[in-house]
Amino acid sequence: DSILSNIEALLVVENQIKYDSLLSRSLVNKSNFWTVNKEYLEKQVNRFEGIFSELSSASKQVNNELKLWETTKSQIDSAYTDVLYSNAIDEVIFQADSIKNIVLDRTKICFSLLKRIRQDHISIDNLLLKIKTVNRSRQEQVFEKTHASFISTDFKEQSHWNLKGRVKLFLDENIPIIDHFVHLNFDRILIFFAYMIMLVGLFFFLKHKIKGVIPEENNVYQNTVVTVLRRPISVAIILGIFSSGLFFPNRPPILLDLNILLLTIPIIYIVSSVSDKKINTYLFTFSILILLRFINYIYPPLTLFHRLVLLLMGMLEVVVLISLFQKLNVFKITNNTFNQLVRIIIVFHLCAAILGLIANMTGHLLLSEIAIDFTITNTLVGLLLIISTVVLIGLLQLLIDGSYLKRFNFLKSRSQLFKSRIALIITFLGALLWVNYILQILRISDIVYHFVDTILNTRISLGSASFTMGGVLLFFFIIWLSVIVSDIIRAVLEDDVFKRVSLKKGVPRMISVVVRFSLISIGIFLAVSAIGMPLNQLTIIFSAFSVGIGFGLQNIVNNFVSGVILLFERPIQIGDTVEVGQLIGSVASMGIRSSNIKTFDGADVIVPNANLISNEVINWTLSDKKRRIEIISGVAYGSDVYLVRKLLLDMLGRHPDVMKKPEPLVLFNDLGESSLDFRLLFWTNNYDNWITVKSEIIFKVHDTLKEAGITIPFPQRDVHIKKS
Repeated sequence: DSILSNIEALLVVENQIKYDSLLSRSLVNKSNFWTVNKEYLEKQVNRFEGIFSELSSASKQVNNELKLWETTKSQIDSAYTDVLYSNAIDEVIFQADSIKNIVLDRTKICFSLLKRIRQDHISIDNLLLKIKTVNRSRQEQVFEKTHASFISTDFKEQSHWNLKGRVKLFLDENIPIIDHFVHLNFDRILIFFAYMIMLVGLFFFLKHKIKGVIPEENNVYQNTVVTVLRRPISVAIILGIFSSGLFFPNRPPILLDLNILLLTIPIIYIVSSVSDKKINTYLFTFSILILLRFINYIYPPLTLFHRLVLLLMGMLEVVVLISLFQKLNVFKITNNTFNQLVRIIIVFHLCAAILGLIANMTGHLLLSEIAIDFTITNTLVGLLLIISTVVLIGLLQLLIDGSYLKRFNFLKSRSQLFKSRIALIITFLGALLWVNYILQILRISDIVYHFVDTILNTRISLGSASFTMGGVLLFFFIIWLSVIVSDIIRAVLEDDVFKRVSLKKGVPRMISVVVRFSLISIGIFLAVSAIGMPLNQLTIIFSAFSVGIGFGLQNIVNNFVSGVILLFERPIQIGDTVEVGQLIGSVASMGIRSSNIKTFDGADVIVPNANLISNEVINWTLSDKKRRIEIISGVAYGSDVYLVRKLLLDMLGRHPDVMKKPEPLVLFNDLGESSLDFRLLFWTNNYDNWITVKSEIIFKVHDTLKEAGITIPFPQRDVHIKKS
């Protein structure tokens, strides 16, 4: 109740203030203060709504109990005349009635407080809306003349030179703000300091770990991060202060300015370590500009000193940017593309600085402040984001090359792909963050976001169907994300999980395909839901498909269903040697509609899956890679057939590609016209090279018989010529 009274008293005071006359920084302070109070009231609304619900439930329970005892008393009074029972029940009814009155009183108090909280919440909402309206109107007045031109200013006016009084007023305004912020966020401040200590320890650990790491040649990220991590405290301060907005989203402007001052030192220190010594002059000038920027906030735009400092800042910016444009080779890590980008940024900042100088001279002070502050703040933010992204990308790439992650095959085989994707994603996110900061510096973030929100949420109607651009983008993004996730999971399964788990042939492929299509299907359903289409309307699409199938898609659907059957039955797998009609070759790939069979002559034959289901298919390697080989060999009549069998069996037993079980056989096959024919039967598990194995065995047969002096005959004919 006392807190509500204080808030209501402050609201009375605030409603009497003319916000148009306040400085932008004062408006930010007030916005932050009332945002915190609004969040507090929102928590109290939820709390008292819960209490009110519990009291209402208790009131109902007490009423039920009271009715029950009153009914019991009437029944006892009519049946018995014992006064003792009646008095006892009267006592219970009295107590229940007292509890009922207490609960009702508490409910009234709770309802009254809840009503006050909601009213104060609405008042704060109106106040924040008023502040937002003033800020937006000022953004729209950027190009309006707000002060007299610099030449017509009265330099002898005493109020312009009351520097000491302005400093005292600045401290009197901001010290209570800092004190209130510290008091309100003391727990978060302790957590943030613990977070900073953790970051320092982490970067000291990383500095120690990468001492022996050799970065890739010409890899800017890895080479830069190795250099930057030699200064772990500076990196920790940069990343810690950069991420402090997550801990303190409603910081007052004075603390934001102090953060910028703290960031300047480590940023300049790190940039100087990766650049030529010639850049130190520019870094020193940049630090002076940061200091002047902070000093200038002490003096409001009403003072001449503010405009003089703004003029000095603009002149320094112009001189530094022109010099830097002429001597851009002071950076060590630049390449041609980076140099061109930096030149464009320098020209853009130079135009902003010149515009700021002209606006200051003509009295367009708001435009001058934005233009001159843009160069300083954007440079600082740019350096901060570049350092952060380079460190993050370099660390992740070094982590991928580390010994721990190299144990994962899917990362090892795709390390370059992952490195390039990580660099692309982090750079893209850093660029988006940079654009967000640029919009905030130019003070047009609300206008731009409102414009983008309007475009994305504008509903477009085509006949009976309607959609938004945001929904369409979200639709394609969800589908794209589901495909990426399915590819990553499939790679993990195929390269790591299945290689460590013993499964039947074909089962890994079946699992990976099912997982992939399941994830993509889930993504499609989520995407359809995201654009606001009810899932029951998909029946229209399925009906259209059924009509298409009836008219001309029978073969496609037949092949699709056959592909599903092949996936689950697994009669044919990738790498199998199959014979389909006159076609024989190895299965190179299997799709959902067709399969690719690579013949031994090198041709790729696309076979519809329906042919593999409906026709007779010989799979030489379905269950194993064994093959029986048959060779017919003859010896001359008069040879020792028992010796021949022994020699051939010994020769087959010594060959490494001939299986011992089943045992090889040498059979007396036939008494031929010119030879005694023997039949060699043996198995090999080297199916991929069975032709080579057969050739080697034939060579061995020839050499074995020749060494034993056994003749291998050839057909001979005696031709008798008769003369008539």
